[in-house]
This record gives sequence, C-alpha cells and structure tokens, in this order.
Amino acid sequence: MILAFQTGGGSHIDSFDPKPDNSTIKGEFRPIATRIPGVQFTDQVPNLAARADKLAIIRSLAHGDNRHLSSTHNTLTGTPQAFRGDSNENRELSRLDWPCYGGALERLRPSTSGLPTQVTLPLPLIEGPLTWPGQHVGFLGPKYDPFQIHADPNLEPFKVAGVQLLDGMTTSRLTNRKELLVDLNQQERALDQLAQQSQFSGQQEAAHAMLASGKLKDAFDIQQEADGLRDKYVRCRMGQSLLLARRLVERGVPYVQANMEHVQAWDTHSNIFSRLKDKLLPGLDVGLSACLMTSKIATCWTRCWWLSSVSSAAHRASPMTEPIPSRGGDTGLIATAGCLPVEEFVVGR
Repeated sequence: MILAFQTGGGSHIDSFDPKPDNSTIKGEFRPIATRIPGVQFTDQVPNLAARADKLAIIRSLAHGDNRHLSSTHNTLTGTPQAFRGDSNENRELSRLDWPCYGGALERLRPSTSGLPTQVTLPLPLIEGPLTWPGQHVGFLGPKYDPFQIHADPNLEPFKVAGVQLLDGMTTSRLTNRKELLVDLNQQERALDQLAQQSQFSGQQEAAHAMLASGKLKDAFDIQQEADGLRDKYVRCRMGQSLLLARRLVERGVPYVQANMEHVQAWDTHSNIFSRLKDKLLPGLDVGLSACLMTSKIATCWTRCWWLSSVSSAAHRASPMTEPIPSRGGDTGLIATAGCLPVEEFVVGR
C-alpha cells in the first residue's frame, strides 16, 4: 500500500470534491467531468480525473479534531490521540501514542524478506521543536518503528544513508563482525540482563539481514528507472517520491507512506489558489496518475494487492473571506473558520 499523505490538510473542495453550485464555498477552480458519471474533480487534477475509473473516492470519513498534530495522529494511526494537554508540546510524537499502520503490521506479521514493513519518505514530519505524532509505533516500542529516510529522490545523486555497506566492506566481513558482536553480547548479558538488551539484539539482527541481502539498497536505487519513466512522474520531490514508493512496493515493502512535501505544506491559509495551482496539485496529479498507470503490481492480482491512497487530516473551511495581504506582499484568500476536521481518501488500485 502507498499512502500519499497531504500533510497540513489538502483542500478537497479545490481538488476532488468541488461544490460548483454553492457560491459561498466554491473556489476559483472550475469543475470538470471524470471517467465516473456524475463525479467531478477540479481542473487542477485533470490526469486523475481522466483515470477516475481506477479510483474509489470515499467522502464520508471525518473526525472531530481541528488541531493539526493530534488530527495527524488520528489519520496515521486510525485512533484518536489520548488527551495529554492543550499545548502543541503535549500533542507531539510520544511513546504513549497508538502505532502507525505499517508498524502495527510489523508487530502482527513480521517481515521475513530482509526489507522493512513500512518505509516513510522523503522527509519526516518535523517543524522546529515539534515532531508530528503518528510516525512511529508508539507504545509498541522502537523494535517495530518504520524505516524513515531523510533524502529527496529528485536530487542527484540520490542516496539513502545506512542501506549499503561502507567502501571496502564485504558481506563476509560483515558476517564476521556480526559473530564478534554476538560473542560480546553474550558476555555482556552475564553482567547486564536488562530487557532492553534483547530488544537491541533483535534490531541488530534485522539490520544485519538488510545489509547482507542488499535488497534494501536495490529497492532504493531509483537511478535504475528509465529516464522516460522518471519524466512521467514529473521531476519534482512529490513525483519522484511516488515513483520511489511504487518501486519499494513492487520489491516487497508492504506499506509506504509518501509525505507530499514538507510538514504542513498543504496548510494553505493564505494564497491558497496560487499555491495549489503552481506548487502542490501538479506534482500530486501527475505523479499519482503515473503511479496508477505504470505499476507492475497492478497486473499481478493473484499474487498481491496494490493500493494507493491520498489522505489528509483536514481541509479548508468556508466561506472564503475577502483577500488579505500576505507576508509576501501579494494577496490571498483565507478560510474564516480555519481547518475543518475532515478526511477524504482517494483510493486507486
């Protein structure tokens, strides 16, 4: 499964759920027909509109939380975050949180392929001192945490730290080092029987398996993809993240969370239409459409299930206010009521 997460809350009114008959809600974008009779998208997602027959559009999901951090927890775990206080610091990532989807899957069905059960890319959701919740397994413990990268697959050369051996290191030398580490651990256990030691040993075992097999390095090697295919996804961070997510799923990673840009990128309270039109929706539209059309897994139903979802934790409220000055000097519209606690999934197979 690929989750394309619109961090900050993508406006569905301006993408997948236009309201052309309501003058107080509709925005600047015009509605267009899709391949599904009676279903309209806006003109900013024409590629997805043309492939809507491959989508299941679910517009009935909602939650009652209009705070960005805790609503992100709701979206990425499926469970409301336990109340720990009203401040943002009380709502950031914590081991008291519920587990993310891929981490829970690793707990229930551990990977035996030498690949992680969940990869989150391209960037973690962090802003200043705050780390958004829902990005690890919470109370299940770090043993089941997702594999988080911090690299832009649109940059050349793209390289993920820690998934290949150091120069001069062979798999046999790595195995010898592992055997030495096992011997040291056995001696250490005689002195220290803390429960955390067994957990750390399990993480060492998993890390050794990943490095020795080379599967993870190969899965991340986006440079193996043909230039023409990479162009279909658009040469931007969103498009190449979706291509990399597709590549990981095809090679056996069950769950990939592809964050669509940096944290809160879709929280468009000002200059909403220019930001959606020029910076946000093009990469999502073209990249996700290419993902739907080029996945090799889509033709292998007898062996596996491929699913991609577009989700956000909130979207813009309505009606729109009068134009206001932005910090950049131009003008933009903002929503008077802030962000609504609404989720919408666009699911493709």
